[in-house]
Amino acid sequence: MAKILLAAESLDNIVPIKTILEANGHETMACPVAIDVLSIVLTEGMEIVILQLIEGSDRVLEIVRTIKNDDIAKGIPILLLANSEDEPDTITSGLEAGADDYMVEPVSNMELSTRIDTMVRLKDLGKNIKQARMVMKEEVDMAHYAQFAMLPTTFPYAEDVSFHTEYIATGDLGGDYYDVTDHEMGRIGIILADISGHGPSAALIVSILKSIWDSNKDMTRSPSMLAEMINDQLLRFTPAERFASLFHGIYNINDRSLNYVRCGHPYPFVLRKNGGAIERLEASGDFVGIHKDFYVEEETIRLEKGDRLLVYSDGLIESCDKQETIYGFDRLTTKLKDNFDMDGATLVSALVADTIEFCQGEKLPDDVTIMLMEAL
Repeated sequence: MAKILLAAESLDNIVPIKTILEANGHETMACPVAIDVLSIVLTEGMEIVILQLIEGSDRVLEIVRTIKNDDIAKGIPILLLANSEDEPDTITSGLEAGADDYMVEPVSNMELSTRIDTMVRLKDLGKNIKQARMVMKEEVDMAHYAQFAMLPTTFPYAEDVSFHTEYIATGDLGGDYYDVTDHEMGRIGIILADISGHGPSAALIVSILKSIWDSNKDMTRSPSMLAEMINDQLLRFTPAERFASLFHGIYNINDRSLNYVRCGHPYPFVLRKNGGAIERLEASGDFVGIHKDFYVEEETIRLEKGDRLLVYSDGLIESCDKQETIYGFDRLTTKLKDNFDMDGATLVSALVADTIEFCQGEKLPDDVTIMLMEAL
């Protein structure tokens, strides 16, 4: 049985309906439409609302909109009561405002009971959906917390190299992953990956990637060897439509060398302290997780004191404005030149701010991750 609120211009008009509902075991309350109906719905815990239409008045339409626009009450079913003299447009307006159904008076016991039973089922369905959403949100919140807990908060060899990072996920669960780990003997492992797609499936693949990374970070594998292993593991454990771009490097603080691979990933940049040059790292390689016949090039560069390495996900350069113009490499390069002398943290923040400004209020289409490493 349900708690039903009946609202009409005159309470005498709804006495027959109220009598039928109470005879069928429902708990009812009646009120004039002139008062704050929403407050009664919320304070009394009403589960169904029956509103009698008033010809030539928008009051009932206002009540319907108010209830349907309320975060708590919007799931409560609303039934309109019309009489045979009401214009069809009046009923249509009520349904367009958000009412769930209507009846034309006089109403028979059987017809009213049938409609109310439908409303009760709608109410129960809405409650079940709300509970399911709450459970799902709790699960997503926990996954969100776990995913961000995977990301590093401290970095090794702080006297020899500094790191500045920023990660903006477009949803509760992102598909970007980065990490910086101590590979011992002055070697620092760097990884930044971008999983195709979004949501729980992308987040699951991020966890697989992290597991592979953590289980191999103490080994002496070269970046190309690790990239090949990641490719094999993703082919084994992930569906064909899921793959990733990847940058992986090992920086040696002893000789300032950086061995790196770029597997389908956007070009990283090196900002040279002396001379102000901005160099693009162009070693090529396939995306990981697509082909068994995996191709990757490994290259080595040297980072002098003050040189900086910028690695990022494609969400940075593929962001669009309202005219669907892409941010692109050229704008990024210009921004790096214009802000070359900024310290690392400020530069990363400036890149994020420029991307958001460029989008002109549009939602970022993809996760954005930025990692800046400076050789000290």
